[in-house]
Amino acid sequence: MKPSHHRIIPNWLLLICAIVLIIALGYLVWFYCVKKDETANTVPTATTNTNVNSNTNSAATADWKTYTNSTYGFSFKYPKDWKLDDDKSDNTISLFDTNKSYGTDFAVQAPIQIDYKQDKYNGSVDEYISTVWRLTSVKKTPTIVDKKNAYLLQGETGWLQDGEGILVFSEDNVFTLSNFEKQLKNQDPTGTIEQTFKKILSTFQFTK
Repeated sequence: MKPSHHRIIPNWLLLICAIVLIIALGYLVWFYCVKKDETANTVPTATTNTNVNSNTNSAATADWKTYTNSTYGFSFKYPKDWKLDDDKSDNTISLFDTNKSYGTDFAVQAPIQIDYKQDKYNGSVDEYISTVWRLTSVKKTPTIVDKKNAYLLQGETGWLQDGEGILVFSEDNVFTLSNFEKQLKNQDPTGTIEQTFKKILSTFQFTK
């Protein structure tokens, strides 16, 4: 009878197999933990929310004027035949068509308004709405402004019931872009204000 021979696996091969197994297990643990954490902390992005300036028609605003605020770090374009008033004491920009008369009320005189302020509201949309606008019932729809998370605000009561606004926090500042087209529907039946508002939004950029 011939003696039986058992094949002996070299120790170095066993060591390599053990190392490969440890690396594979470590990768699986890392992958699971990292992906789980990313999923839990996902914030609205341009792929999940409407981007108010994603479909920019540059030709439509090619001959528009450009406003730039280096202190607060933003810029936008507006029609060349519109007037822009920048009240730095109140950090409010008023925009209106010089070819039209919108009445005597300030908000109606300025159908489009942009406010820029330091963020004293801890980045809280609700705190800003209740403190600055003094409203309690506002519909909030997530959106994007120049890659920044923002909200489209529509009031169910109060003055915002006749308009809408975009609220966005950037760096240490807060910006609101308001459209009062609904207040002026009798004087603006063609919806020129709303169309202009959307085009201005499409050019709005943060510069810092």
